[in-house]
Order: sequence, then structure tokens, then C-alpha cells
Amino acid sequence: MSAAPPDPVAILRGSDSDVTCLKYCDIEGKEILISGTASGRINAWNLEMNRICATIDAHNGLSVLALKPTQAVLRKTAPYAGEMVPCATVVSQGRDGCVKLWNVSKKLHFELSGMIKCDKFGFCTCDCTTLDNDQHIIAIPTDKTSQIQLHDLETLDKISALIPRMSGKGYGACMVTKFIKLKNGVVALLVGYEDGSVALWDIKMAVELSRTHLHKTDSVMTMDYYGAKNFGISGSVDDKICIWSITDDNEVQFKRDITLTNPGLNCSKVRYDGKIFATGGWDAQIRILSRAKCSLLAVLSFHEGSINCLDFSKKNLIAAGGKDGIISIWNVYAS
Repeated sequence: MSAAPPDPVAILRGSDSDVTCLKYCDIEGKEILISGTASGRINAWNLEMNRICATIDAHNGLSVLALKPTQAVLRKTAPYAGEMVPCATVVSQGRDGCVKLWNVSKKLHFELSGMIKCDKFGFCTCDCTTLDNDQHIIAIPTDKTSQIQLHDLETLDKISALIPRMSGKGYGACMVTKFIKLKNGVVALLVGYEDGSVALWDIKMAVELSRTHLHKTDSVMTMDYYGAKNFGISGSVDDKICIWSITDDNEVQFKRDITLTNPGLNCSKVRYDGKIFATGGWDAQIRILSRAKCSLLAVLSFHEGSINCLDFSKKNLIAAGGKDGIISIWNVYAS
């Protein structure tokens, strides 16, 4: 790190509590930012004015764990009335045990279109993907230890359950999920567990392909994967970032670790072009690292509490949400 890192290009204030998740979304070609809070609210942000332009109480006063845009449209017989013509669909997951589908209009009106009870009050986040047959599916945690359920997002029907080989307590609670594409183009699911392991699942056959203990003593708190370079990252409560890949035999293979100054990671994200990745820590720092060299490029400091969530925009801006209820936006290594 040579030059001092810049200040944020924007500060978004107005959340009524901790910012727990955020995501850039496309609404008719216009990129907006949506965020969830510990009080159960979803906020949509006007990034030209840097202020909230829509708010909905989504999860009965309980924390919003995840926000996921999807191309799925719930099959319904009633036509949309008035101005509520959906331009996008957003999935939200809350600590009330509900996964909700929201139709979002051009004017950022949110209409609830469906709900799945996931029977889980923990912290494991869901993930969504679209299969080659245009089926839209979601992976959600269940009330059974270590188990994940797959649902069709257009019918809300359960497709299958991913049940670990180990009996008893299994691998502990599910902590994080991530859909990926393998080298052969097949969609698979990565699941990080409480015991520090990461398992790779064949979702079509509902079979566990492999499982590796990446974090020896603590839970997998965050995980991301960049398929084009076969590059995976995960973090825990310790001071290590694990770097790993997936072999031709579908094994999650540990490559190396990176030691951080302070312990505890809540979030991590590889940028869409795979050149850099970012992590958010308990120490309120956002770290930017090179994917190719796994070297630290910058440490971004602004927040007064732990960083809970990160995302990259189409223009490679970084948005970070924190325990302090603030969202910071950064323009670093954007070109």
C-alpha cells in the first residue's frame, strides 16, 4: 500500500438501526441500492440524492438477513393493477423465519407476492440461482441441523433437501450458502457450516460431493467464489482468510491463508471481474486485496462498528453497511 486510501465518495444515513445486508439491483436499466436493517426494514436508496426513497417494514421488527434480486416471477392468476407493474423481483430473508418475494415497480413500490416459511431463526443466509432450464430456485436453511432445502421460486414448492452424510448433530448449523457453476457448467451449492467445514453439493441429485475443513475450530462466517479463476475465499472469527479452489474431482481444496491484523470477518465479496476482493471485519475496517497475488491493497476506515455487508456496483464502486447504521460508498481500484 503506497498512497493513503481515499475517503468515501458518499455516506448514506437514515437507517433506523444496524445495516445487516445490502445489494445493488437493476430496475429497468437503472442501478439502485437496497439495504436491510436489524429492525426488519428494507430501504431503497436514491444514489443521486444519497437518501432513502422507499421503505418497507418487511420482517416484523426482526433483522433482515439477506436481499437477493432474482428473475423469478411468482405464478399468479390476478393481473397487476394500476402502477404496480413489476420491473424486478427481490427476495428477502428475515430472522422471523420467513423468506419473502417482493415485486418491485419502476417507482420502487414493493408488493409482497409470496412467502416461504424456512423454520429457522439463526443467521444462515439464503441464495438464489437460475438453472439452464430457466427454473429459478432458492436454498434456505431449515430447523433440522445442517440441512438445506431447495425451493422453486415461481411455485414456492419444495424441490429437495440436502441432508449431510453424518448422523447426529451433523456438521453443526448451516452458516452460509453460495450457488456456483462447476467447470462442466453444472450448478452446485457450497454450504459453510458451524464446524468450520465447507461442503459442495450436487443439487440435481441432492448428493454431497465433498466436504473440507477449511476453518479448524470456528464457524464459517462468510464465503464467496469466483468461477472464472476457480478462486474461493472464506472467513471466520479468527484472523485468517482462507483461499481455496475446487478440483476436477469436485473437492474443495485449501490453497493458503492470509493473516489479518485483527480477528473476525462478517462478509467478503469477489468483484465481478475477479481482479480484487473485499472483506468486512469486526474491527470496522474494509480490506481490499488482490485476487492474483492475495496481497493487501488498501484498508478503508470510516465506520465506528463492525462491517456487516459488502457489494460491488456495475461501475465497481464498493458499498459497505455497518453496525453503526451507516452505508459508505467507495471508489477504489474501480478501473
